[in-house]
Amino acid sequence: MSWAISGSSAVEAAIKMNDQYWGNQSNYIVTFTPSYHGTTFLTRDMSEVDSVSKRLKKVPTPIWKDVKDQAKAEEKALKYLDLVIKSYNCCGRKIGCIVMETLPWINGGIPWSKSWWKMIRHICDENDILMMSDDCAVCWGKGGDYHGYKRYGVQPDISALGKSLTAGYTPLGCAVANKKVGDVIKKKDWTWGHTWQPTMTGISAMNTVNDIIVRENLFSKCQGIEDKLRSVSESLLNKNYITGYRLSGLLLSLDAHRDLSQEELQESGIVLTKTRNKSMRIIANFLWDDEFFYEMEKRLSNFFSINTTEG
Repeated sequence: MSWAISGSSAVEAAIKMNDQYWGNQSNYIVTFTPSYHGTTFLTRDMSEVDSVSKRLKKVPTPIWKDVKDQAKAEEKALKYLDLVIKSYNCCGRKIGCIVMETLPWINGGIPWSKSWWKMIRHICDENDILMMSDDCAVCWGKGGDYHGYKRYGVQPDISALGKSLTAGYTPLGCAVANKKVGDVIKKKDWTWGHTWQPTMTGISAMNTVNDIIVRENLFSKCQGIEDKLRSVSESLLNKNYITGYRLSGLLLSLDAHRDLSQEELQESGIVLTKTRNKSMRIIANFLWDDEFFYEMEKRLSNFFSINTTEG
């Protein structure tokens, strides 16, 4: 494990683990774009469709709204990935890792299927490529466990964690690896680090957060909160206030009839970022109770009752 100070530096540390495992920085990195991996030069480049670094080989992220379109979108992406592997994992060239977000969030919360996760794991195993998950947005509870990928029954080789480690009270991140990777990289000096690695306030906050998780058995509440989010979403859908929704753990995306600005939302007492791809993204937390969900549905209904046209 390597400590970091943010999600961006956690992803950077994860890439360093990949490079130390292979013993060089000449291996290729495959990412799915558009996506979001951070704000450093490398992680921004990993996220965007166009590349600056020649190390990065990019596959279009499967983008869909209705679940009936998911399989076709993922199949198309897998065919593209197969071409990338055939082109860059042969003839003296090496793909070091395939990096994927646990749940692509930037385009409106579009989760991977369980079969996708299993296929990526199979592809990595078959081609001697490391599987890396950027779990910063889902880890520490949002997926119902410490690691968001656990709900898919697949174990990546390397994972980046951040955000909820400290419940957002102070910056902290880390990169973790399985035994296969750990046994190799521990034989060499670990040279990735900086002064604030880690911050002691971050470690203290993380320990406190974990104490609360265990004491209150918070992860057991995830399914109940997910059910309430689904109930609110179904109510909005039945009223034709939204065109659809996607839900995974505590992460909800509501598909609006048009893109909405922060100003429009704030006028109705809703504090959210602007919509992307006509999707309103909501992350629940374990403190939400019946009163909160009642107020949430009321405000969303009031808002959508006057903002349902494509205008």
